Amino acid sequence: ALPSIGKEILEMVDILLKWIVLRFCESNTTCLLK
Repeated sequence: ALPSIGKEILEMVDILLKWIVLRFCESNTTCLLK
């Protein structure tokens, strides 16, 4: 049960990180130049 819970948490963290990066890139135009 613990491994599956940890996997779900990692997936949630990955989604949150991707969302944060998208929010940051939208407010930072220099991200589009890379």
